[in-house]
Amino acid sequence: MNLSNLYYITDGIKRDLKDDFFISSISIDSKTVKPGGLFLAINSGYKYIPDALKNGARVIVSEIDYQDDRALFIKVDNVLNVLIKIAKYLMRTYHPLKIAITGSYGKTTTKELIKNTLDKKYHVVSNYGNDNNLIGVLKTILRINDETDYLVLEFGMNHMGEISKLSRLVCPDIGIITNIGTSHIGYLKSKRNILKAKLEILAGNRDMLLLVNNEDKYLKKIKCYQVKKRDFKIGYKYMQMNYAMAYDLLKLCGFKDNEIMDSFHKYKMYDHRMNKINMNNYIIFDDTYNSSYESLIGGLSYIKDINKEKIIVLGDILELGKYGKRIHKKINHYLRKIKNKKVLLVGELTKYIKGIHFKDNNELLGYLNSIDKENKLIYFKASHAMNLVFVVNELIKYEK
Repeated sequence: MNLSNLYYITDGIKRDLKDDFFISSISIDSKTVKPGGLFLAINSGYKYIPDALKNGARVIVSEIDYQDDRALFIKVDNVLNVLIKIAKYLMRTYHPLKIAITGSYGKTTTKELIKNTLDKKYHVVSNYGNDNNLIGVLKTILRINDETDYLVLEFGMNHMGEISKLSRLVCPDIGIITNIGTSHIGYLKSKRNILKAKLEILAGNRDMLLLVNNEDKYLKKIKCYQVKKRDFKIGYKYMQMNYAMAYDLLKLCGFKDNEIMDSFHKYKMYDHRMNKINMNNYIIFDDTYNSSYESLIGGLSYIKDINKEKIIVLGDILELGKYGKRIHKKINHYLRKIKNKKVLLVGELTKYIKGIHFKDNNELLGYLNSIDKENKLIYFKASHAMNLVFVVNELIKYEK
């Protein structure tokens, strides 16, 4: 992007500039600004203008007046609107094939399976982790350039209308909906509303190729590409549909079976997502990144058949609203299927689950440090805000 393009985006005027120049990079984080780059001081970003200047920003867009000879300053009414316009400009200029993935759970796994395989042949830009809200998606788009073949994006949401906004911004060529679960049902009130929210992925392009989970009772009624579950003999059993959806999309992109399976075999889960940690004399399964009823049952279904005494550590599943009590009570039905176990609980909603309750993570950690863990399996699962990862990390530190 040239400075003249930026002027046109910010005020609609194509200025005749004697000192027009190429803007080498675009950032909304002052820490990642590169020499010769553009810094967009979004929200409270104006506080970090000195840092952006120190890192070599050549152009700064801000909602406040600021003077410094080291950079050209452009004052605008709304930096977010400028950021959106820049993202649209970049997509129009570089034309990557755009893939959008949403669903109640399994989005990141599906995205990473696709991204890691596409990477073998193409230049791919994708969200870091699950940086999947509006700002996260915009940050991702800022990284595309003339070498980018694929833009692979995870779309997250809490409320109706959020995916629609993302889809209208990106206009995906291909979409994936992994499933319809109970995540955020406290905001959306019903699974039917969750289905409506996920189908907003079509808002930006009604003609997109849409792949959905044929095992999901809501999605299997949609007229689109229906993905059937299969056993890939790799990964966790409850994630096989994520593998199937990634596999079918990659086949449509021209990959051969052996290329896809080789990539799948090399895939490693993100931190705190069902990560197996071998301690000195026991095993931890760290599944603390986040939780929903469906993903919890998936994790429990995996550990159920492992021939070890189990300690199951659970924290609240959040954002369930009036359904919180009902959903947590349902967990008891599945826990009864698991033999030779002890259930440890922390949080308000876990009071509806049968087990040993602790007032906070510190009390829970003290108990875990005091008991015999030899040859046992400890499974941790909770919503991210419960910070159960603190307990996992402290157990690891204790052994070191």
